[in-house]
Amino acid sequence: TALALFIVTAPQLTYTARYGDTVHMICNFPVPKEDEINKLKVSWTHVQTKDQEARQVIMFNNGIEDVLSQENMYKGRARLVSQELKNGMAILQIEEVKLTDAGTYVCVLQLEGSDYQEMTLNVQASYSKIATSSHVTEDNEISLTCESLGFPKAEVYWKTNGVNVSSPVNTSHSRTSDGLYRTTSTIKAVDMNQYYNCVFWNEALNEETEA
Repeated sequence: TALALFIVTAPQLTYTARYGDTVHMICNFPVPKEDEINKLKVSWTHVQTKDQEARQVIMFNNGIEDVLSQENMYKGRARLVSQELKNGMAILQIEEVKLTDAGTYVCVLQLEGSDYQEMTLNVQASYSKIATSSHVTEDNEISLTCESLGFPKAEVYWKTNGVNVSSPVNTSHSRTSDGLYRTTSTIKAVDMNQYYNCVFWNEALNEETEA
């Protein structure tokens, strides 16, 4: 009898994960017979940018995961959900997602024949925790500051009683060691009887957070 074609498919080609969350990326392949799992080879690799070499995330061979081939940046965070192989699913699970996990992932499966699929992971980080502070300037004015970490870069605007403030706002962005944006915004409080809110607008997440 002729062998059925060994074809790998992907139910989803683009994934978006939040910083610190867990993501599952899936490749489907023909459901193997029980005795074929130990002959199955599964490889997941990751390329952050096109000019970089592929990094080994997962290598599964002869029924076991080869932890020695795994790059350090994925150790303790990435694994193959091996119990789903019998259902024809090679699922890569990454925990505590980092910004550096973004990029292209390729799954290669081999059993009688071989095939592959590639997919993209985007990583975003919400500006959910906003630190606020105030101090008196040399001119005896009150300076209000809001600071938060997130990704990608956010816009910041200020409101009093729900109305946008027109006075000058000084907003700056710097990068942390793990690639997040540290966004700091400062305004001089013109009327101390008013309550001021700072609003972080993350366009990529279509999300506003305020303090």
